Amino acid sequence: MRYLLGLLGVVGLIIVVVILVIRGFSGDDAKVGPSLTQYTDTATVMRFTTEAPINADKIHQAVRITVGRNESKAEILQGYNDTVANTATYPSNPEAYGVFLRALDLLGFSKGNDDPTMQDERGFCADGNLYTLEIMENGRQIQRYWKTSCDEGNFVGELGKIDELFQAQIPDLGNFMRDVNLR
Repeated sequence: MRYLLGLLGVVGLIIVVVILVIRGFSGDDAKVGPSLTQYTDTATVMRFTTEAPINADKIHQAVRITVGRNESKAEILQGYNDTVANTATYPSNPEAYGVFLRALDLLGFSKGNDDPTMQDERGFCADGNLYTLEIMENGRQIQRYWKTSCDEGNFVGELGKIDELFQAQIPDLGNFMRDVNLR
C-alpha cells in the first residue's frame, strides 16, 4: 500500500512539473514590467500619444498626454518633428497619480513585445492612427510600445481603455482638441 501511495505521489509530481514546464514555454511573448505604482512618488511620467494618419508634414498632427505626480499635460503637436503648437496643464497630486498608475497596471500599460524587429513603427497603417505608450524618467525613455488602429504593433495591453483613461486626465480635452484632425 505504501508503495502504491508513493508511486501515485511521484506520478502526480511528474504531472505537475510537466504542466509547469509547458506553461513556461507557451504563452505570449509579451513582457510585463514591474508594477507602475513604484513610480508614485517619483518624477517619472506616463505618456500617451495619438498620431494622425500619414500625410504632409505641414498638416500632420498628434496629441500627446503626459501624466505625472504633480501635473497632467496635453499637447497638440504639429508636423513630424513634434513641434508643440498648444499646451494645457492641470495640477495633480501623488494620491491621484498612484490611482492612475494602478489603473494603467491593470490595463496592461507595461505589456509589450520587445522583439527588435517590432521597434520601428514608421509607415505602418498609413491611413490609420498610431498610438505610442511611453514611460519617461527625467527626460529619458525607459519604456516605449506602439499600436496602430490597423491592429499592428508591439503593444499588447488594452489600448482603448488606456486611451480613455489618459483622456480622462485632461478636464476639457474635447474643447482643447477642437481644431485637431486625427482622421
